[in-house]
Amino acid sequence: MAGIQAQLDALSVGSPGSTSSASSSSSTSDAFAEALAQQLGAEQLGTSAGASPLAAALGGTTGSATSSLASALAGASTTTAAEPAFTTTTTSLSSDGLAQLLAALPVAGTAAAATASSAAPAAVVGAASAPSAPSAATSVVGKLDAKGVPLDLKAYGNGKVPADQLVEIGAAGSGERLWGPAAAAFDEMAAAAKADGVTVRINDSYRSYEDQVSMAERKGLRSQGGLAAAPGTSSHGWGMAVDLGLDARAQSWMRENAGSYGFAETVSGEPWHWGFRPKTA
Repeated sequence: MAGIQAQLDALSVGSPGSTSSASSSSSTSDAFAEALAQQLGAEQLGTSAGASPLAAALGGTTGSATSSLASALAGASTTTAAEPAFTTTTTSLSSDGLAQLLAALPVAGTAAAATASSAAPAAVVGAASAPSAPSAATSVVGKLDAKGVPLDLKAYGNGKVPADQLVEIGAAGSGERLWGPAAAAFDEMAAAAKADGVTVRINDSYRSYEDQVSMAERKGLRSQGGLAAAPGTSSHGWGMAVDLGLDARAQSWMRENAGSYGFAETVSGEPWHWGFRPKTA
């Protein structure tokens, strides 16, 4: 800072109305510009010593005959006698001098911003630019039938929901799928449970009509004392139900929080079975 201070002292000797020669003013202004450039370090801006953005902001390359910024600091002809750019009693800029200073800085500022941007980690940039998904807990669907099945979904038929209407839930590769809105709500709920230290494990999800037939054969129909719904009537066939593996803590968490995500225990005597109840528009 000694070099800059010396130039500041030199600039503050004369009054705004002094009649120093043009060559002396130019020399002093240029010396100040050079001292300032050396102090800040042109190489830190990633440019060559001969033509840095800072030097350009000062009115040319370091060592040039003129410097618009240094002239502004020295009280050049653009300033008024009533308000000098640089006062004699303090080392501070006037409002006019400050305006000229700010007008001269964008070149260096742009280069610094570009350097900072290029140095930003890719993961951070990607996270900032990635669109945020809408909250599944607040998503709504169209009209429902008397059993709470969306009419648009019902048009496909139970156990015949197209693959493009189903979304994988849980970790990638789980193979478990639900109807789109139910899948989004489930993953949001599972993430919230994980944040609370609770694991929600998935045992079963969407069942095609053929899967329902197989389930009925293996576990018997509920109407006959078994565990399976009649094929074509299961909420699993709409992609709106999951069978979960829950320990005592996870079961308690689900009963306390699942409703906020649209899920509820919908089959009496089956605490593992959770159905999705969407909100209507």
